[in-house]
Amino acid sequence: MRNYFKILQRSTIALLLILYTGGILTDAALARGRGGGGGRGGGRSIQRSGSVSRSRGAATSRSGRTTRQGGSIQGANRSANLESRQVSRDQRQSTRQGQRTERQGERQELQGDRQGQRTERQGERQELQGTRQEERTERQGTRQEERTERQGTRQEERTERQGERQDFLEDNRYYGWNDGWWYGGSYWNSYYPPGFWFATITTTAILVDAANDVYYDNGVYYQGDDGGGYTVVSAPSGTAVTSLPEGFITTPVGDQIYYYYLGTFYILDEATGNYVVVNPPADAIVPYLPEGYTKVQRGGTEYYLFAGTYYLPYYEGDRLVFMVTYL
Repeated sequence: MRNYFKILQRSTIALLLILYTGGILTDAALARGRGGGGGRGGGRSIQRSGSVSRSRGAATSRSGRTTRQGGSIQGANRSANLESRQVSRDQRQSTRQGQRTERQGERQELQGDRQGQRTERQGERQELQGTRQEERTERQGTRQEERTERQGTRQEERTERQGERQDFLEDNRYYGWNDGWWYGGSYWNSYYPPGFWFATITTTAILVDAANDVYYDNGVYYQGDDGGGYTVVSAPSGTAVTSLPEGFITTPVGDQIYYYYLGTFYILDEATGNYVVVNPPADAIVPYLPEGYTKVQRGGTEYYLFAGTYYLPYYEGDRLVFMVTYL
């Protein structure tokens, strides 16, 4: 706006100068046309000159009014601009203040939410810890009860086995068992230890394992060889025979009754009535071992080894017995 008024002022002055110069030039031309002019002509010239002077004065007066008017307008516009800028600044400041207040409220709300979440998580952790502690306490109580129950069960089983062993010893004494030998010794006349070789076997021997050419006769097992002879072997597990020789004994282990003769253990197959050879059961107690065993030391303890099975010797009362042991 200020530039506009400056341009207007300059244009006005230039216009007045042009008018003034044009008037002088016109008067000079008229004077020359009249030949220097006479009294009348000179009077007119002076009069016109005065008119030009008045015109210039009037123009100057009008220019002054125009300048003053332009200054007033310029000042009013400047005041309006300043006021508008102040209003804009106030609005921007108010907007920023509102935004800051809003962000501060959002931050406070977010902090409140986070604090609430932390408090909630802390409560959940405490509750979980309490639950775990209760579970640990319950498991400890359960384990203690189970240990107590197992100890009671083992004690009952030991007492029961001791009673069974005592009955076993007493029963065998009743049938004439004495220091590992039957009175008279007639039951074992046909026994030979594993590894003993025969050129032939009796006609009463029966084939019990065709795949391995194994024969059975009166509690002893023989295996044929390529030379036509036979070697005494340990009873193959799973072999079934219809009867056992006189002199076998029974030995219970848990709920199972085992039959023992010359180092071999059997169980009775109720469906067929046959006696089936089984591996020596752990903790089985027998009153004797056949010939062919060896004594070995394991961990400072003496064991009897027969047909690949370890037996722990110990006394029950004044009787030496042997317990099947797996090392």
